[in-house]
Amino acid sequence: MHHQSHFYCFYFVRRRFIWGMWLAVGLLAGCAAKDAPPSAPTSQSPSQATMSQSDTASGDLESHEANASDNTISDAPAPDVHAYRVLTDSDVHLVQVFYATDRAPTGLQGEPRRSWRLFLPALIAGSVTALLIAGAFRSSRWILRIVLILMALASAGTTITYGHMEIVRLGQLRRATEFGNRTYGNERHTSGSAAILELGTCEVSIPPDHRVGLVESPSILRLEFREDPLKHVVLQRVARLPDDEFYRKLKASVDESFEKQAFVFVHGYNVGFDDAVKRTAQIAYDLSFDGAAICYSWPSCGELAHYTEDEANVSWTVVQLERFLLEVVQKTQAKSVHLVAHSMGNRALIQALERISLHEPPSAVFGQVVLAAPDVDADEFRNRYAPSLRRVAAHVTLYASSSDRALQASTRVHGYTRAGLSGEHRVVCPEIDTIDVSPIDTSLIGHSYYGDNPLMIRDLEAVVAFSLPAENREWLRRMSEIASLAYWTFRNDLPVEEFFPEEL
Repeated sequence: MHHQSHFYCFYFVRRRFIWGMWLAVGLLAGCAAKDAPPSAPTSQSPSQATMSQSDTASGDLESHEANASDNTISDAPAPDVHAYRVLTDSDVHLVQVFYATDRAPTGLQGEPRRSWRLFLPALIAGSVTALLIAGAFRSSRWILRIVLILMALASAGTTITYGHMEIVRLGQLRRATEFGNRTYGNERHTSGSAAILELGTCEVSIPPDHRVGLVESPSILRLEFREDPLKHVVLQRVARLPDDEFYRKLKASVDESFEKQAFVFVHGYNVGFDDAVKRTAQIAYDLSFDGAAICYSWPSCGELAHYTEDEANVSWTVVQLERFLLEVVQKTQAKSVHLVAHSMGNRALIQALERISLHEPPSAVFGQVVLAAPDVDADEFRNRYAPSLRRVAAHVTLYASSSDRALQASTRVHGYTRAGLSGEHRVVCPEIDTIDVSPIDTSLIGHSYYGDNPLMIRDLEAVVAFSLPAENREWLRRMSEIASLAYWTFRNDLPVEEFFPEEL
């Protein structure tokens, strides 16, 4: 009887847990169906007035496309902005981001109606959870049962995480459909064998209580299932532009800046188009950058399991990036075009600059070149790329960390250390500032410090906005290497408030 009572108890708990998991998935899907925020009044919303007063909104709205599968650029119907929260000048800050991408556009028509496809990962994870729980309660061995239960809990967390992500994504797709925004996937954009590079502008809203170093997004812990411009960084508008109009607007933005400058951000592995644009806006906003912010987005798959595909795509994009960088310099006539790359994106940037160095005169073409956590072979960087970078840049700064677990994994995959790792095999080259961020990098993975860490943001501001050399940045300490070579590290013997009072 004792064993039989245990059996009925486990059977009861197992059934309730499995049904509970499926109920959770169902509730997540139900939240998606009700994801549209409350309607605004029927009069003209302040968001219309605010965005029409910005530098490019009125022109951008007219060039939005309703059908992204068509390569032509046509006028889109006026979006129903009343379906989303009303914005006012005091609510959010709008950041204009220019973009260039060789990602293939995705069609929007009917996308939200096929929302069940978005939830396939959550459904699969939920099924795995149910099977693990069933196996746990059928097992007669307690150790195996405990292991299966722990695995089921991890799978349940994955189910909830995937479900939350897809609910947020569904809301983004609905917003894109409502505004006629251009959307991009993770495939290469080609016509025959020729690559296609699309140009355009975006508007990104920054919440009023934004914290330096964060790209605020909905959190499952706070039970947030949709983007709120008052709380999150939101991609509001995406409009493809003809090349001539793009460069005309870009030049106008450069000309309006005091220093006549721009910066181009090249993202890394496992990053989608939307996230790349939002990160560009966050960096521009946090740096208080006076000039044009440009995002170059190559076709990263945006998934952890597709590292090798991303490696192939980042090599494929080099020619397009080279052409784009030269056109930005030539057509905007900017005094300084700064370049910032992260992780695998450094491969595309340094290879494009290497190609440029072959046919440009040996004078500086670009301003500050910032290489953050470069996922590049360290020896290849020293011997092949460093000389090319010095020929085409006013100055080069390399940020590295000994706590970067992502690059430690990349080192194990490739068999050779990466340029973004400090420590015993750190990269130190003549006329290139190597900055060891290990003392301030306390994140779990240690790979996104370039945009997440407020101290790093302020050091980046000193480099990009003020061209301040490392020896003049008092929060850095010079460390000897060999002969005349040296690298720099953040000091930890001074109060941070002395140099960065705003963030603390």
